[in-house]
Amino acid sequence: MFTVIGLFKRRPGMTMDEFIHYYENFHSRLGKKAVPTMVSYRRRYLHPVPYPIDGSVMEPEYDVITEMSYADRAAFEDANGKLMGDAALIAMVIEDEEKLFDRSKCRLVFVEDHETDMSPEQ
Repeated sequence: MFTVIGLFKRRPGMTMDEFIHYYENFHSRLGKKAVPTMVSYRRRYLHPVPYPIDGSVMEPEYDVITEMSYADRAAFEDANGKLMGDAALIAMVIEDEEKLFDRSKCRLVFVEDHETDMSPEQ
């Protein structure tokens, strides 16, 4: 499995409820159309909680962590190449992103997983 993480901030003036509604009901459908070979497409919305030391609540730099998983890196590169080669689809994605995101803060990274077994020693 090859996973790409998108870190996205909602556009200025958009509430978190509006952001989630638009992402779930419109943008995610476009994502499915634009990249049909994704194995999984998960959104994790970030909601601030009070800091336990002083109770302050800080606005996070990003509002959602989006996980896009592919069978392997080759499948990701193939899908990305097809998307980049379709100017009309790219224009449609950009137009939709501008309704949703502060595009200057969009970041994409891929994930390298390492896991520690936290079960008690036997």
